[in-house]
Amino acid sequence: MKKINILSLLWILYFLTIYVFDKIFIYMHYVSTIVLLIATLLYTKKHSTNDELKNNKIVLYFILFFCYTLLSFFWASNSTNTQSSIIRNIFEMIIIIYCAVKYMNREEKIFSFIKIFTYTTFIMGIIYYMTSPISTWGSTSMGEYLGIWRNSAGYYLAYAAFFSLFLYKYENKNKVNIILFILLSILSLSTGSRKCIIHLLLLVAIMHIFEKGIKNNIKNIIILIFIGILALFIIKYNSSANYIFNTKILSMFGNNSNSDASTKVRGYFIKFAIDLFLQKPVIGNGMDGFKIWLSTQTEFLNMWDISAVYSHCNYVELLSNSGIIGFLLYYLYPIVLIFKNYKNRDNSIVRFGLCNLIVFLILDYGTISYYMKIYLLILTISLICTNIKDKDIIIKK
Repeated sequence: MKKINILSLLWILYFLTIYVFDKIFIYMHYVSTIVLLIATLLYTKKHSTNDELKNNKIVLYFILFFCYTLLSFFWASNSTNTQSSIIRNIFEMIIIIYCAVKYMNREEKIFSFIKIFTYTTFIMGIIYYMTSPISTWGSTSMGEYLGIWRNSAGYYLAYAAFFSLFLYKYENKNKVNIILFILLSILSLSTGSRKCIIHLLLLVAIMHIFEKGIKNNIKNIIILIFIGILALFIIKYNSSANYIFNTKILSMFGNNSNSDASTKVRGYFIKFAIDLFLQKPVIGNGMDGFKIWLSTQTEFLNMWDISAVYSHCNYVELLSNSGIIGFLLYYLYPIVLIFKNYKNRDNSIVRFGLCNLIVFLILDYGTISYYMKIYLLILTISLICTNIKDKDIIIKK
């Protein structure tokens, strides 16, 4: 059995702190962040070698984006409670991303970090359900004790499920990993978040296509499209199938009328955010600009019985708040990496990183990621894996 070093233990502590301990001991994540930084600096100074992976560009990418986001505070028209949270998260994430990049400087350390995220997220999932009354499972009331919204919990668990599948395929098919994949998938889907189904299916489907090649999957893709069209046709024109689909299947994922209302509101949010972006397209309306503007729309908020929130779409949120500059600072580097390193997809770790990056970009349409700790660490893992060069790593499967 391999010995776990101090730095790995500190990363386990950090993830568990973000997920669980911080809800019990306030500000514990600040302590774990500082300790992790000190340990990383000492470890880097002692063990730095010439053959380690160089990912300084990834650190620079995040620093440039974070600095611009901080500067946008000064041209925001007002202040909000969220701004202080964003600023705190940004300073913390600069440290954490630096530590993550320094930790994942070798092939085995990349696998180690993926394992740490997977196992700690599984622990979070168990505690998440244990601390949520059974009556709330699958509803928006889940996770009140840990303070993790069910969509976020579902996303984290879906990523961890995919990570465990990756470990199973490329680590001697360890049965523990496939069991974890099944359990994490169940935990993710049981949150009742419809996005999690799409999330997990996209990750597995894209990985499968990359493994076998698009040409070899044309037959399967055509069959799936045909089955999908046939299923939609049956649901639409067969009264029994329509009843079962609407009353039995969709009901598992929440109240239909509430879901329709939520979809409409989010549609309005996207429209409002685009209109706001067009007013200041270059630099945006400042940190949390969309929420500040939405708080002035009392008639709209009262009509839908909601409070001022973010736009629920990372793309328009960045455009409205940070303009074209902030938008490009956040998305340009990941997109360039995808196109630049797609040719290296035969490399298992690169393929894993590409899958995560592509799905991350797709899911950003329905969530906010640019200051969320776990999302940004997942993005960091994905960037490091995608940035692997053939000469850096020996695994090819």
